[in-house]
Amino acid sequence: MLETLLSLIGKGIITGAASKGGQTLIEKLKKYFEASLAEKIGDAYLKASNIYSELGRDEVIIDDSLEDDPYYKNLIYGFNIIDGSDLPDYHKQMNKLFLLELFKIPELANQVFNIKLDNIHKEVLDIKKDTRDLVQKFNLLEQEEAPEELLFNIEAASVDLSSYENTFQSKIHIDRLETTEIYNWILSNLKNKESNIALLVGNAGYGKSVVLKDLFVLLKEKRIPTLGIKVDKILNISSIKDIEAELNITNGIIPTFRRIGIDNELVVLLIDQIDALSQSLSSSRHAINSYDRLIKQLEVYPNIRIIISCRNYDLDYDPILRSYKEKKIFHMSLLEMQQVDSVLSTIGINIDERQTRLKEFLRIPLHLNLFCKVG
Repeated sequence: MLETLLSLIGKGIITGAASKGGQTLIEKLKKYFEASLAEKIGDAYLKASNIYSELGRDEVIIDDSLEDDPYYKNLIYGFNIIDGSDLPDYHKQMNKLFLLELFKIPELANQVFNIKLDNIHKEVLDIKKDTRDLVQKFNLLEQEEAPEELLFNIEAASVDLSSYENTFQSKIHIDRLETTEIYNWILSNLKNKESNIALLVGNAGYGKSVVLKDLFVLLKEKRIPTLGIKVDKILNISSIKDIEAELNITNGIIPTFRRIGIDNELVVLLIDQIDALSQSLSSSRHAINSYDRLIKQLEVYPNIRIIISCRNYDLDYDPILRSYKEKKIFHMSLLEMQQVDSVLSTIGINIDERQTRLKEFLRIPLHLNLFCKVG
C-alpha cells in the first residue's frame, strides 16, 4: 500500500489528477485503493496543497531534521521510486507537507510504525549475530593454548634430539664450526628470494646429529623457539597428522609455529637424519612425502628457519631430497687433528705420532667415539 502510494507520488500521477480537481484525484486513487482510504489520501493531498498555497512557496518551512531520519528518507524517496536529489525545493516542501498529512491517516501510520518495528527487529538480529560472533571468537581464544604452553609443547616434542648424546665418554664436548655457521645464518636477514631452508650435509658418522643437538641447545639459550625432530625415531607415518601425533603436538605443527611466530622474531625447525627415509633405505614413500609437505608448507613463512641434515649420497640420488640441492648447504668437516689429540689425551690414550693413518681415521667423530670406548 505504501509503496503504491509513493509510486503514484513519484510518477506525478497524484499531482496530475489533483490539477483537474479534488474529485478527479479521489476517483483516480480509487483505482489503487479502497474508497474510504482513497478519500482520506485525496483529502490529505488537498489539505497539504491548501497549506502550501496559503503560506506561499518561500514561506513554507518544514523541519529539515526529517531529512536525517532514515525512516522518513525511506518513505519520502521511497524504495528508490522518488529521487529526492533531483526534486525542486518546492516539490520537496510539498511532499513533506503531504506526507505529514498522510501520516495522520491511521492505516498509513500503522504501516509506517510496522516498518519501524521491522527495522528495529533487523537491528536486534544484527546485534545478536554480532554478539554470537564475538562469543564464538572469545571461546576460540579461550580454547587456544597460551604461547607458554605451545613453547613447552615443542620443547617436550624435541626430546629425541635434545637428549641425543653429544660428548665423548659422556664428558668431553667438541664445539663444531658448523654449529656457529648455521646459527649465524639463522640470525641473518635473508636476501631477495633466498629460501629459509638450509641443509647440513655430510657422510655417515661425521656428527650431523651432534651439530643439530648443539644448535638446539644454543637456540634454547638464546630464547629462540625451536622444534627438533629426529626422523629416524619417527618412521612409520603417512601424513603430517601422524608426525604431530607422534610428537604429541595436538594444536598442529603449522598452527603452533604461526602462533609462536606472532610473539617471536624467529621460529626454528630442525629435522635430523631425513635420509633415514630415503629411497635407498625405505621402499615406502609415504613418510618422506609427509615430511616434504610439512617443510614446503612452513617454507612460506619468512620468520621460520628450517635446517635439515642429510647424507651426501641421499641428497644426490633420492628424487625428493635432490630437489633441495639448490638450498643453502653447510658441509660437515672432519675434526681438526688438535681436537682428536685433545680428546685422546683427556681419556689417557696416547698414539704414536707416526700412526698418521690412524689419526686421520679418527678425525671422523664416529670412529673417534668407538675408539675411545674400546681403547
